[in-house]
Amino acid sequence: MSKEKKRELNWYQANDSEAMARRLEKMAAKGWLLESVDSMWRTYRRAEPSSVRYAVTYFPDASVFDGSPTGGQETYADYCAAAGWEFVSAYGPIQYFRSTRPDPVPIETDEGEKLRSIHKTMLKTLVLAHCLLLVSVGVTTWSHTSSFRYAPLSAVSSNMTLGLYLLLAVLLVYLVAILADYFIWYFRSKASVARGGACKKVHTQARLMGGWVLIGALALCLAGTLSEVLKPGMAIVMAYSFGMAALLIVAIPLGLKWLKKRGLSRGVVRGGYIALCVGLGVLYAAGAIALAMRLASTGAMHREPAEVYTTSYGYTRDLYRDGLPVTLEDLGFDVPAEAHCSYEAEVDRSLLASCGRFDQDALEIGSDLPIWSYQTAIIPWDWLRDLCWDALSEYHSTTPFQPAVPRCGAERAMIRGGRWQDFLLYYGDRIICIQAGWELTEEQVQLAADRLLAWS
Repeated sequence: MSKEKKRELNWYQANDSEAMARRLEKMAAKGWLLESVDSMWRTYRRAEPSSVRYAVTYFPDASVFDGSPTGGQETYADYCAAAGWEFVSAYGPIQYFRSTRPDPVPIETDEGEKLRSIHKTMLKTLVLAHCLLLVSVGVTTWSHTSSFRYAPLSAVSSNMTLGLYLLLAVLLVYLVAILADYFIWYFRSKASVARGGACKKVHTQARLMGGWVLIGALALCLAGTLSEVLKPGMAIVMAYSFGMAALLIVAIPLGLKWLKKRGLSRGVVRGGYIALCVGLGVLYAAGAIALAMRLASTGAMHREPAEVYTTSYGYTRDLYRDGLPVTLEDLGFDVPAEAHCSYEAEVDRSLLASCGRFDQDALEIGSDLPIWSYQTAIIPWDWLRDLCWDALSEYHSTTPFQPAVPRCGAERAMIRGGRWQDFLLYYGDRIICIQAGWELTEEQVQLAADRLLAWS
């Protein structure tokens, strides 16, 4: 903005009329008069510092999709002008007036009517928007909870995933708290008005603190995401995600503003706005799918292999030569060079846990060597380690793990048979998962456990 104009975020709820008015009065005393308001911003223009009174009122029959004030709003503004109040701006049903009189006549004197107007406005704005967002966040949280049950050790060892879980949890609590706080305020105010009193004071400061907590959770989520930017393909994914987020934040308000300036009816503007939101959402989803397919086809999501091996059937496979804590050779297998074994290790570390995933696989088709896969996670927190253990042992309901007698010095053990033989071993600060394509001997299990206990 130029030096003659200034913008600031609108942190207030629709029913924070007193707090909004006091803020505008403080800005006027500093030489900034309100010029316009939209969904997120207030715009001020430079003026001489002065003592100005503001009032925020509600006209619930108006809509954010109206291109200009309705006839009822204009009549209402004329009534306020006669009482010394100048109409400044409106965003949907929320209207802003100011007066230079030192003690102007209050615009709203009937507390019952004021409460009814606020409630109708809040149902159309905050309540509707927050309920829709609550459903969306709830579905997202449920999907990520399912992902955690599938791969808990990977989740707790990723700062990006932990940041997302924190953001979703804080957002759920925030949305529920905002809705609960409003309805508690409404029913308490309704009871007060019925007794001849005024509406109750809104908990502005507490809600603003909740907003800062939410911003802090978002910052931690972004920090966790950026901490993994060096992983293969992550820079591209993040650039796309942040770019599309910026596009949505800018394009949706500008699109609504453009539609309203066209002089269209409320219904047409609403339809155009919904079409814009759906179109941008489809564009984002289509772009994400195309990007994922492109990265998968080019191998950009995987780190550079030691070599690309072409099998005798003409298939190409990535071959790694990472150091593994325990190999098939250590377990007594003869691993010929013509099997072209790949040794792959991936290690992730977060603020809460470290996890190593290790795989040894013969890439040549027809090799008799089994696949050897295992992982170990160091989780210092007892509650988190128990949560991961429960998720690991309860997942795969078609072939569930069965409790087993603790072995190899473990405190707990689970086993699952079938084509693969899987073990879960629980120690003081870690969980070990072993997947073997053969029936392990007790000596092989002991050797694998000893090596993984020494891993750090």
